[in-house]
Amino acid sequence: MCKSRSASSAINDLLLNVVKNKRRTKLAQILIERPLSLDEIQQRLKGEGYYHSRDTIRKYYAGPMVAAKLLVEENGRYGLTNEGRSLMALLGDMDLGGIFPSSSGCYEEKCLLALEVPRNYDDLSEYLPKADLQRTIRRLQGKGLVVKARPSRHVTYRRMAEGADAPLSKTERKLLETIPKDGIGVDDIADAVGISLRRTYKYLKRLREKGLVSNTPNVTLLSLTEGGKKLAGKLQQILSFMQLTYLQQKEPNLDGMQEKKEARDKSNRAIGDKGNGYKCDEDYYRSALSRFVERLWPYVELHRE
Repeated sequence: MCKSRSASSAINDLLLNVVKNKRRTKLAQILIERPLSLDEIQQRLKGEGYYHSRDTIRKYYAGPMVAAKLLVEENGRYGLTNEGRSLMALLGDMDLGGIFPSSSGCYEEKCLLALEVPRNYDDLSEYLPKADLQRTIRRLQGKGLVVKARPSRHVTYRRMAEGADAPLSKTERKLLETIPKDGIGVDDIADAVGISLRRTYKYLKRLREKGLVSNTPNVTLLSLTEGGKKLAGKLQQILSFMQLTYLQQKEPNLDGMQEKKEARDKSNRAIGDKGNGYKCDEDYYRSALSRFVERLWPYVELHRE
C-alpha cells in the first residue's frame, strides 16, 4: 500500500471513529437544542442510560469533539458548532455505531468504499490486510451489504491472431475453429468438438504453445447490494464533509511557507551565508510539522480510546 494511501486511510479511520461512538453522537443530539454545562450534560446522559463522571465526559466525549471542531466550549458550557450541526443533519437517524464496530481499524467501511466498483479479492487486498479480508467480507455479507458474483467457468480460452501459419492437426484445427475471440469455456469446447475433457486440455496446451490461443483465469467479483451502495454513499458524504472541515482548520499554509523560504534564500544569497539559510529552512519546516502533528493528536487519542 502506498504511503499517500496509508496516510489518507489513517485520517479516514480517525474521522470515522469520531462518529461511530454512540455516546458522542448522543451528546451531540442532547446539545442540538442549546448549550449545556457539564452538570446538565451528566444529568441528561443519565436519563439516556449513560452513567459517567463529569471528568470522563469532559475528557473522553466532549473533549475530542471540541478538538474535532464539532463542539465548542464557552464559559463552562458546551454547544454544537455549525460543523457539528451539519454533521448531525448529515447523519440523520443513521447509527453507524450499530452497524460497524467502534474504535476499530474501519476495515468494513474501507471495504464498502473500495467497492464503488466491483473488485476481486486481490484488488481489495490493496485496501485492507489480507489476513482480515475474508472475515470482513463475511461480516458484510451477513449484513446484506456485499454479494459475490462467482464466474460460470474458471478459465476462459480466446483465439489469438499470432501463429496463424502454424501447422495444425485435424483435431487441433477443429478445436481452434470452435474458439471465438471473445472467449469460451473448456466444457463448451469439449462438447462442440465431441472429445473428452482430458483430450481437450491436451490440444489446448498445444495451441497455447503455438501462440494460437490464450487462457485467462476467471475470478470471483465482489459488489455492493443496493443497501451497501446507499451506506457507502453516506460514508463518503460524511468523510468528504469531515475531511474538508479538517483540512480547512488543520492544514499548514504551504504557500506562505514557500514565500518565506524564497525570501530567506534571497537574503542568504545576498550575504553569501547559504549554510545558515539551509538551517533556517530546516528549522521552519520542522516547527510547522510539529504544530501540524500537535493539532492532529486529539484525533490520535480518540482513535486509541
